[in-house]
Amino acid sequence: MLSNLLRRTFSHEILPAIRHYSSTAPIVTSGSEQVLELLSEIYTRGKDYGFHTDYFKNLQQENIIVEYSSPNIAKMFHVGHYRSTVVGNVISGILSAAGHNVCKMNYLGDWGVQFALLALSYKKYGNPTALKEQPLFHLYELYVKISKEAEENLQIKEEAQEVFLDMENGNADALQFWKCCRELSISEYKKLYHSIGVEFDVFSGESMYLDKSREVLEILKEKDLLYWDNGALKMNLAGSKWLSKSPQIYQHPVLARKNGTSLYLTRDVAAAIDRFNDYKFDRMIYVTDISQAEHFNQIFAILEKMGFPWADKNTEMLMHVGFGRIHKMQTRKGNMTFLHDLLEDAYQKAHEDRLYCKTRKMPLTPKDDVTKIVALSGLIYHDLKARLSKGYNFNLEAALASKGSSGLFLQATHCRLCSLEANAGVHCIPQVDVDRILSEPSLVELIEHLNKYTTMTKTLYETLEPCILLRYLFDLCHLTAKALIPCTVKGADIADAQARLLCFFCAKTILGNGLRLMGVPPLVKM
Repeated sequence: MLSNLLRRTFSHEILPAIRHYSSTAPIVTSGSEQVLELLSEIYTRGKDYGFHTDYFKNLQQENIIVEYSSPNIAKMFHVGHYRSTVVGNVISGILSAAGHNVCKMNYLGDWGVQFALLALSYKKYGNPTALKEQPLFHLYELYVKISKEAEENLQIKEEAQEVFLDMENGNADALQFWKCCRELSISEYKKLYHSIGVEFDVFSGESMYLDKSREVLEILKEKDLLYWDNGALKMNLAGSKWLSKSPQIYQHPVLARKNGTSLYLTRDVAAAIDRFNDYKFDRMIYVTDISQAEHFNQIFAILEKMGFPWADKNTEMLMHVGFGRIHKMQTRKGNMTFLHDLLEDAYQKAHEDRLYCKTRKMPLTPKDDVTKIVALSGLIYHDLKARLSKGYNFNLEAALASKGSSGLFLQATHCRLCSLEANAGVHCIPQVDVDRILSEPSLVELIEHLNKYTTMTKTLYETLEPCILLRYLFDLCHLTAKALIPCTVKGADIADAQARLLCFFCAKTILGNGLRLMGVPPLVKM
């Protein structure tokens, strides 16, 4: 059922999903008892509210691997991999909240001829001091330089192929520099993941599947599924359901070069087989940019041709969730935005905005935790507010805007509700006079929206489109702000105050749950 709904790409499939949760039957017309039951349940369940319904209880618990982020080692972590990190992290959180056992996997791009090119570049232009102090930036500079030279000098490419062949044959000297690059890269990446609150269960990599990719080729040869064409070993995938809508060029992929060195397609096939043997997954989801869709169709088609039942398209056990690119990010040309620089800019702007904010409740330091969470909330919301298939141009001003559809608006609303509760003058209790609520039109609107949350979580789970969550949270904050104007709590009649406070407490609870699904902790003070 989940994967059936994952087969969505365009807005005409997402917008009906939003309309679906928006068309939830009104609860107010059902009577005051149902309204009180809703508010009491939100109050009681707290962080568990939203995925507690019979719909989720009746789901069969699955073992699910979600592969995401997957940066290429020896390169600066750029915004494209950041988007995979954000999307994959949210999808993992949704599936975990739904009760599944989720393994969050980071499959590093740590093998290929590009590392042979990099070794040649370091030999010519490398600086040991720069490698120690700024390892990824120095390696990035070296890669851009050698790539430009290789475009004009075919001999460099040929030399790199020879070095890569030595690497695949286990030559210790050829592997020494690669091992150094890998260790430095993983160390730097872990620091970066920690800074944005992302954790992985497993770090894997292409380099782990050199021998197993050879085993894949041997199996395919035994099944007589390979053929030689222009010096390359290819496979005929024509007729596969995975490629039924793909151009013919994708139906005859190359699985090995003339000199016998492996390709990442073959290594990815080997990795999938290994994961099924180790994890016995019920579903494996790959989260990458949408341009790699045909690559994954090829992987799935090869596995299907090899005779693995779990690779049959009808089982829906293999999925690719694609997203649009952040434009103008090309590694080889050297004109990309690096995540480290982006985060620094975001932290600085968030710090400056808070410095001049008249409603700020906390003292500031340049990189305090609150400033970082504020910045990350803006960046993540900016990334996820449209359907995944849609790319976008990054805009820091828009990402960190305090008004309108933004992550900062969500956090500011949560802080406002926390302050309201702390200064209400009454305690929040689950049993109140509901008539005091139903007499206020703005509270009725808010309650109707709270009632839609469980329908929204179901739709979110079935589509894995985070924009549905963000749209809901934005509407929640808007309705909350609207209700706060006429419905004061402090100084009101005690029965009115308790009724209103319960509504706002429930709004805060659901907003906090939604922020956690986004991948950021809800703030109490800003």
